Amino acid sequence: MSLEHKVSLDHKVLGLLAMLGSAGPGCADDEHSINLGGVAIKERITDSEGAVSFTDDQTGEDVEVKVTAFGNPVPDTTVIFFDNHLSEGFLLSHPAFAPRLEVALHNSGHEYSLTPAPLQISYNSFKKERSKPGAKKFHAWAAGSDWAAANWEYTGCLDRENMLTLMKPTVYMLNKIDISSLGVSERDIDETAEYIGDKLPASATAEVYSFTPAKYGFRATTTITALVINFEGGCKENNQSDTEEYGCEGMLFCDYFNGTSLDQDKWSVINDAGINVGDGWLRLYDSSSIGTKKEFAETCPAASAEVKGSLDGGALYLGGDIALYAANGMAQLLCGEKEVISFADFGSASKINLEKNGETLSLRVNGTAISSLPCSSTFSRAHLTAGFGREIELDYVEVNCR
Repeated sequence: MSLEHKVSLDHKVLGLLAMLGSAGPGCADDEHSINLGGVAIKERITDSEGAVSFTDDQTGEDVEVKVTAFGNPVPDTTVIFFDNHLSEGFLLSHPAFAPRLEVALHNSGHEYSLTPAPLQISYNSFKKERSKPGAKKFHAWAAGSDWAAANWEYTGCLDRENMLTLMKPTVYMLNKIDISSLGVSERDIDETAEYIGDKLPASATAEVYSFTPAKYGFRATTTITALVINFEGGCKENNQSDTEEYGCEGMLFCDYFNGTSLDQDKWSVINDAGINVGDGWLRLYDSSSIGTKKEFAETCPAASAEVKGSLDGGALYLGGDIALYAANGMAQLLCGEKEVISFADFGSASKINLEKNGETLSLRVNGTAISSLPCSSTFSRAHLTAGFGREIELDYVEVNCR
């Protein structure tokens, strides 16, 4: 099958995500929303007719979306709406079909048909759907003019060789090989690498920017990756990482929450539904989410991240596709498409350690080995999220390069 008929979004639905959100939205018509870089991002689930409705924040108009497959409505489809003026994005996810990223120029009704097999999307129209101007604006909002202006997480710069060898399942939105979204599933990686390799000169590099819905409290688990491809090579200098600025001598990052408010030099607030710092503890409530403002100073093949406190009902991300979800005595450890679920005690004074050693990611709680799995990704930044209706509290966060 040709690459043109393959697309990505093969990320698994996280088993513990429902438990993380068990006290929060569970009905199809519940809406979760955040604002990122001036763009409202909203999520709802289609009803029995495969339909869902949002409200455009700029115009107040209804935005109707209908999802079908083989001419029939598809209920229980997760729809994330990027409410950007003249650049409306829709990320569609359903476990029975290949998820899809669509970009439209403006409101009025939208009907999208899902397929079991992936489908490459080219944004080459000057009409409402699959709009080229809309897609360019969407990509510019995601990646910005450089890492400092980007609204998505900057995860590094890759040369052509690394671009091909480190390719992983996700949705890629490219700005130079025309403007398109290119999906990559686990089984398609080799063909996709060959396809992109044929399009890129040896000198090409790409700046990588990612949007991971789960980090912002959404139920969808598909990552979208925007690539800023430079045919002549070179990436804009990223001086985000400076260990000395963190005041953590010998560490990549640390925070002991000794003040009376969140340290804005260390953390960016992604969603504030209740954030409290006091008595040496950080407390996040009800889908609140924070992330380290800068990337770690260096990439280490052997690194460890430790938090102390109660993570039950929350999640810890360490950049790229490394994540730990904790809920009701269960731990879900992920790296890309690989995952392992184990029992673990995440009580009020637990020491939780994620360790990356070579190609292995391991989880320890209070010194006891809980689980491990193969992982080629590296720690690049920290990100903490509380589940819907849940509370997590932490005494400290430390990230070390060993």
